[in-house]
Formats: sequence, C-alpha cells, structure tokens
Amino acid sequence: MKTRIFVLLTLLASLVVFPGLASGKALETAATSAEGNLLAFVEKQFDMELWSGYDIAVSSDGRNVYVACAGGSVVAFGRDPITGRLSYIETEQDGVGGVDGLSGAWGIALDPDDENVYVVGSYDSAIAVFDRNPTTGALEYREVHKQGDSIAGGGTIDGLSWASAVTVSADGLYVYVASRASDAVATFDRNSITGELDYKGAIFDTDSGVDGLDGATSIALGPGGDHVYVASEDDSAVTVLEREPSGLLSFVEAIKDGVGAGGLGGAGGVAVSSDGKHVYVTGYDDDAVVIFDRNSSSGELDYNETVWNIDPLVEGLDGALAITLSSDGNHVYVVGQVDDAVAVFRRDAADGSLEYKGRVQGWWGSGSGLYGISAVGISPDGGHVYVADVDSTASFSRNAGSGALTLLQMQTSANDLDGAVGIATSPDGKHVYVTGYLDDAVTKFNRDPATGKLTWPSAYSGSELDGAVGVALDTEGENVYVASCDEGAVVTFERDASSGGLSRTQTLALSGLGCARSIAVSPGDEHVYVASSGDDTVLIFDRSAVDGKLSYLGTVEDDTFGVDGLDGAYSVIVSPGGENVYVASYYDDAVAHFDRNADGSLSYQSDDLWKDGTGLALYLDGANGLAISPDGKFVYVASRVDDSVTVFRRLSVSGNLQFVNAYRDGVGGVDGLNGARAVAVSPDGNQVYVASQNDHALAVFDRDETFGLLQFVGVYKDGQSGVDGLNTANGVAVSPDNGHVYVTGYGDDAVAVFARWRVYLPLVLR
Repeated sequence: MKTRIFVLLTLLASLVVFPGLASGKALETAATSAEGNLLAFVEKQFDMELWSGYDIAVSSDGRNVYVACAGGSVVAFGRDPITGRLSYIETEQDGVGGVDGLSGAWGIALDPDDENVYVVGSYDSAIAVFDRNPTTGALEYREVHKQGDSIAGGGTIDGLSWASAVTVSADGLYVYVASRASDAVATFDRNSITGELDYKGAIFDTDSGVDGLDGATSIALGPGGDHVYVASEDDSAVTVLEREPSGLLSFVEAIKDGVGAGGLGGAGGVAVSSDGKHVYVTGYDDDAVVIFDRNSSSGELDYNETVWNIDPLVEGLDGALAITLSSDGNHVYVVGQVDDAVAVFRRDAADGSLEYKGRVQGWWGSGSGLYGISAVGISPDGGHVYVADVDSTASFSRNAGSGALTLLQMQTSANDLDGAVGIATSPDGKHVYVTGYLDDAVTKFNRDPATGKLTWPSAYSGSELDGAVGVALDTEGENVYVASCDEGAVVTFERDASSGGLSRTQTLALSGLGCARSIAVSPGDEHVYVASSGDDTVLIFDRSAVDGKLSYLGTVEDDTFGVDGLDGAYSVIVSPGGENVYVASYYDDAVAHFDRNADGSLSYQSDDLWKDGTGLALYLDGANGLAISPDGKFVYVASRVDDSVTVFRRLSVSGNLQFVNAYRDGVGGVDGLNGARAVAVSPDGNQVYVASQNDHALAVFDRDETFGLLQFVGVYKDGQSGVDGLNTANGVAVSPDNGHVYVTGYGDDAVAVFARWRVYLPLVLR
C-alpha cells in the first residue's frame, strides 16, 4: 500500500542574494488542444509559509484562493479574475495571534456567500472558523471546535479525530466534517450571520447499520444538497448519506472495492457533477478513477466503469487523490500524488465516461516543483485551475491557447541556414535576419506582424561571410551588419525597406577581427562595435549617416594599455543612452566595462571589471551572452560553462555594475540553462529569454523592473512535446512589437518561432 505524502520538506534557498524571489519551477504540461481543456502554465506562487499545502478553495466571487497547509496554516491569495494570477495576502498560522485548530490543516471550504472560511486541522482534531473580508480577502480568526470540547446542554464534541475534510451545505446552514480516525462525519449548525458553529452530532462507521466510513477522507454534497458522499481510505469505499431536514445525516448505502465496483482501493477523493448525474471517486491504491451513475432522487449510485492508470494512453493517476470537475462539467481533473501530476479528462455529460486528454506533470528531482500534490481547485468562471503541493500553489490557465509562448512554426531549409547562429529583427518588424555559420550566409525572412510566421524568400552568401555569426541593424533599419568569424571580417549591407532585401556595399577584413563574433550599433547610429574572440579585441568603427559604410577608428585589446577582461571577447552591447559599452568574454570569464567618448572611442574602466569568482560574481565561467534592459538599469550575462544568467545593476552616472543575483541551471527549480549561450530582454522589459545550446532549449524568466530580479517561468526543449528547431540553440531575439520570440537552432539549421501573446508564458506543451 502506498504511503501518502504528508512530509514537510526543508526548502533550499535558490538564490545567491534575495532568496525566494526566483522560486518558480518548471512544469511539463499537457498537449495543446483545440478543445481548450488542457492547462497552460501561468505562474507558481511560492512562500515559505506554504508548508505542505494540502487542500485548496476558490471563493465563489473568484477574487481569492485559500490554501490549507498541513504545516499548520492557511494562506490567503488575491486572484486576478482576468489573468488568474495570485498575489500573496497573508498567512494565518496555528499558535500565532491566538489562532488555533490549524495543526495538520487538511481541508478547507467557504460558505456560499464567501463570508467565512472553515479549516479542519487533523492533528488538532478540530475545525477553525475565520471571517473573510469581502474587499481584501484577508481572514480574521473567530473560533475553534475540537474533539472532546464540552457543548452546551452537556456532552462533548465527537467525530473530529483526525478531521480530514470539510464542506458547507448550499443553503449555508450546515457544515460537515469527515474524520479519518473517528470514522465519521460530524454535523454543525452554522449561524448564517456570524458564521459560528454549534455541534449537532455525528454519524459513525460503528453505528448500527452504517458502513463504509472507516478512514473517512473526502466529502462532497450533491447539487440539490440532499445527499452527502464520502470517500473512505481504510474501507476503500464510497458512502452515500442522506441529509435530513434537521441537517443530520442518515445512512443510505456503501459501495466497497471489489464489491460492486473496482478501483476504489484506498479511496481518496470524491466529486459530484454539477448536473447531478454522476459521482467520481479516486482510488489511491488502485491508481484509478471510478465512475458512478447517480439517482438524483435517492442519491444511490450504480457502478459505471473505472479508468485505470494502466489503461492504454492513460497517465498521471499513480496515487490518485483529489478530484474536481470544471464548472461547465466538461472536464475532470485528478491529482496523481505519486506521479506528481494532474491528469486531465474530457467528460461525456450523457454517460459520464472520461476520455484522457493529457497531464500536467513534474518531478522534484528535475526541479519541476510539483511534489506531493494534494489538491486541485477551479475558479468559478472555469478559466483557471489551481494546484497545491508541499511548498507551493501553481496557477494554470484552462484555455490552452491563452498562455503566450505557443510554437507556431519551425522554418528549416537545406540552403543557407546550416549552422544557424545569429538573429536580429528589423526595427519595423517586417523582416528577420539569420546567419548560417556553416553556410557562410545571411538569410532574410519576411515576417507576418500578426502571426509572427516567417517566409523564406532570399539569402546572401559568399566568401566574405565565411563563418557568419553576429548580425545587427541600425536603429532606422537602413543597414545590416554581419560579423564573419572565419573570414575575420565585418560586412555591410544596404537594406531595402520594403522588401528587406540586402545588397552588399562593403567588406572590412582587418587585423584584430579574428573570429569576429558580435556587433553592436550605438543608439544614435554613429558608431559600430565588433567583439572578436580570436584576437581578444573590440574594434571601433565610425558609421556614415549617408550610406551606412564603416570607417575604422581604433581597437581595444586584452592585456594592452592596462585593458583586461577581453580574452575570448564574445558579446558586445551599448547602453541605451550610449554612454557605456560592455563586453562578455568567454575565456576571461568576465564582463568588461568601457566608457564611450563623443568620438566613439572607448575608455577602459579597470575599477569595474567583473571576473568569475571575484566578489559575489561567482558564475561568469564562459560568459558569452549580454543583454541590457530597455531602461538601461540592468545588465544580464549568459555564461555557457556555469550554465547561468547573472544580473548586474547598472549605475546611471558612472555606468558601473553592481552584482544583484545569479540563476543557475538545476538550482531552485531553474531549467534550460545548460550551456546558456544567448540572452535577450523583451522590449517592454517584462521578460528575459535565454537560448541554451546543451539543453537545446529556450528558458523563460519574468523580470522585476525595479530590482532586475528574475523569476523562472518555464522552458521549451527541442524534441519535447512537438517543439522543434532548438537543437544547439544559439541565438534569441524578440520582435520590436513584443509579439514573438525567435530562436536559432545551430544543430537543426533552423529558426523556431514562438508567439508571445501575453506576459505570462506556458511551459513545454505536451
């Protein structure tokens, strides 16, 4: 028999500085479907007080989500009704501020009017009552009732030992508590004004004629409120109880595993369809969902069928526990606790049958962050699903098409994209330019601004582009500049604004351009800077405003005139205001800082050299990618050897950098940074994207504009769930309109196109 997961994990800090601010974890999501029934990841709420999240409830007004935590707390979140995102409000902790009854909080429910929140604490054998602020969603502790407490008129409360689940009747007059150790369901009268409870009685498994309540685990009411359904772990049963006018319960029937139904072993969860036609019960030990037809008059159940985890094409039901139905009754969501998954089924309203559609899954060992899932809840509008696990609450959009980064297409070609590396979009958003390192070419794509899709009409190749790597455009889009590593040259093209076509106007093959890799154009288009890893240099060019041609101005070289940090100069950027130039160097494991003078020349700032292991900058080994935020306040560095992204704050006056944080592959749930190669910040500053060659992946981070910190959102990996074109991902660019993300796959000779429809992005789509 499986052991259910009620452990409290020791949470590891995932950051070097400001731990806990970048704690999102990757999830593997189910495949895209036109039906919109699967889940696209929106965010993951993480808080140190979310210890062993065990049950979850959404207010009927859709404004709040509450999580009961076995660690002894209830956590309140505000909910954005449009995006479904959660914002932390507060935590009510057992033993703090007079709060009692929350030890081992396993069940939570709200009354129909959202005035009160009821939480059962299994270790306290109690039910705690909270008032809910209708404006803020905050909770205020009101009272607690415990096993053995005295009641008015004599006697004591019974039926609450190891209380496990709670529900409120649709009329708001009664509260029912299932108790695992009491093998019972207790009934409380509810004061509709104050929300306070009065113990009324309980029905026990040991009562004459009663059966099926041994280890009562989960409880649900039928839509008419006349019947109560209880799933019981130890009896491996579902029990039907009738609600009398007094609110007390009477036994109707019990259906046990192997006696009239199969798949109820270790029954863990129960749910009733909104039309009242069917009841669904999970079998934790049997890894199954059992379907019953329901008699709407008597409440009695007839066995229909069982969906097993071992069925063909069914996954995610190992340790089937919690279960919920969408408000429209079309879909069923089941927590597979052992699988760390939520399985998704489409429901046939006529016969109640379930069709497996996919799962959301992740493993702690891979940093995915779905570990010991215990509860799943759905918003009243059916737009979002929320999942509680041992240390977090994950939010999902229920519309598969509404999460942003959906793969639209993958452009491949046998010509001119072999070894695709560099990528840039034109300022007008009409064209995308990609260098093919092995094809010695630059390819021009036409871009559809609405869909982001690319069409491949032309390419320019030649010996001057031998080993083409870096590509950049001036701010007006009049010229395209390409750095050629093997040729040791920078090539200038005139660009046709209408067609995007290129005409070569100049090739400069100069000393110091050995393996030219990266190009940056100054904000005013006066100068062009080229980083060369072979010669450990940055070359400076004057740019003609008339024809865009370049004139050599000078060179800064590693270990010359005190310059340091340019060994393997790999990436170069200019600050948005044009005051500074920064260079990431692969072999020096460094970021070098230069002040930019009026004539375009550079002045090395020796007091602001950041090398791997110096100060707090511990993760710059193999620094090879640079990006700067649109406001110029932060610099982001991708390091291929350390599999990391480092964040620096940029001081506005001096341009000096201050270390803020580092994010590493496999640490704190971050994934997709193995061989981090290139980094880009979205034009609106909300996201950071990293292309990683060893993970063959695009990693996505949300960005805090004030502090520059990142929160990992998700990862797309080549070959997973239909994603293609990311083999040896090398370059990344975001369209000027923020609508699309483009990634070059060196090993796939390809460009992968992603839609960025909203701020929050889905993960890998299964």
